Amino acid sequence: PDNKILACLKAMKDVLKTVDIKLLTYDNGMKIKAKLLGMSTIIIDDEEEEAYKGYVEIYGNEEEVYAQICDFEDHKTLRQNQYVIVHQRENKNEEYDVYALRYNGKELVDTIEPKKSKCPVKPLNGPQQCALDLMYNQDIPVKIICGGYGSGKTFIAVKSAEDMVEYRGVYNKLMLVRNPVP
Repeated sequence: PDNKILACLKAMKDVLKTVDIKLLTYDNGMKIKAKLLGMSTIIIDDEEEEAYKGYVEIYGNEEEVYAQICDFEDHKTLRQNQYVIVHQRENKNEEYDVYALRYNGKELVDTIEPKKSKCPVKPLNGPQQCALDLMYNQDIPVKIICGGYGSGKTFIAVKSAEDMVEYRGVYNKLMLVRNPVP
């Protein structure tokens, strides 16, 4: 399996010459193999408290949220295309306003709001908003959406792909490959 993953990444790197492809792994052996093929790697520390999810969540009022966002940008603690889901409210009696930002490698930018279409998909929470941004973002060639059962992964992927094939004409075909789960 390692060799198949590395072959796929190597082929992508050869085709997408302007895109910096990095392998994110826990496996030191995989890191060595990738290095021999001339690929960049990011090794994940086994002692990290929390597994990498592709997003971080922050909570607070406007000032607290702004300070946390500045801290991310100042210390460059985010990875490229990592999301920040912001839960903001001004007093304890209000519900949180939830929105997501994406780190593009230089700064935090707003997520893409899909324009009106015949195939609307509306996010129900922050992670779904991140997934929609990921699916509609043409600058991100490889997309991986992870989550528990019923979190909307397949629905968001299929509906956004259907929208881009049938109504927007971005792609010609939709091919769905799914693992048979008993």
